[in-house]
Amino acid sequence: NGLKTYAFGFHLWYMDHTGARQLVDYLLGSGCCQGMTGNINADPDNQVDITDLQYLLDYLFLDLQPPACRSEANTDGDPNGIIDISDVATLLDYLFNAGSLAVCK
Repeated sequence: NGLKTYAFGFHLWYMDHTGARQLVDYLLGSGCCQGMTGNINADPDNQVDITDLQYLLDYLFLDLQPPACRSEANTDGDPNGIIDISDVATLLDYLFNAGSLAVCK
């Protein structure tokens, strides 16, 4: 179709719940989530594994540091992009029961 897509990013510093400064890299645009969701820890090889589950659990229940690409964490394909415990269940099903992940939007 002749159209080119680009991804843009930025760095964000914030204070976590302990008062420590944290750096988050955000990717914006169509380049941050490609194919299937699940690469929550932004693995350069785009692998979905137990470390993605750990990142998602940490995000939801411990330090609330958002993933660099929120679309990757929407593993259940919620149309509103909400990331919650159902994404954890979907990722667990994928990792341990040969379930499926949502397609990136």
